[in-house]
Amino acid sequence: MRRGLILLIPTVFLLVVFCQLVIPRTAQEDGVTEGVIGPHWSIKVYYLSEGRLQQVTSTVPSLLVGIAPSRLKELCPYWQVKTLGADSITVEVDLDAVLGSYAQQRFIGIWGDTVTIFAGIPNVRQIPLEFTSVHIQDLPDYEVANLAQGIPFDSTEQKLQLLESLQEYRRVR
Repeated sequence: MRRGLILLIPTVFLLVVFCQLVIPRTAQEDGVTEGVIGPHWSIKVYYLSEGRLQQVTSTVPSLLVGIAPSRLKELCPYWQVKTLGADSITVEVDLDAVLGSYAQQRFIGIWGDTVTIFAGIPNVRQIPLEFTSVHIQDLPDYEVANLAQGIPFDSTEQKLQLLESLQEYRRVR
């Protein structure tokens, strides 16, 4: 019996180590506190809006590069980190619960140095949803001022037109 226990203890230890290395865990299980967000990572934002779960994937903005997932709450308190992968991070937010009747409002603004798509009310309660490849240093001052106030849009077409006009500045420089 004693010999069986002696063999069982190392086996259980190896099994626990194997599970921690191989089986991915969600942020709720372990708090996703290890590692830092890297450059060129992707970020998936899952958001609940009008009872529908939607997803947007974009490149991580420079504001998030080099920080630990546990610090995301400081930058965006409404995000819940779900997973941290080898080159991606997944967050989730319930827009209906956080923004109420403003959950459907979208606008283009600035987060860090990145032109960003937000839900909510500009400069009051805003939640970043999607990050673009446009940076404010590529834009004229008057466009940066407009973005700082938030540029609302009502449709995907309108959003794409606005982003295209902002991307034109990069091509000109």
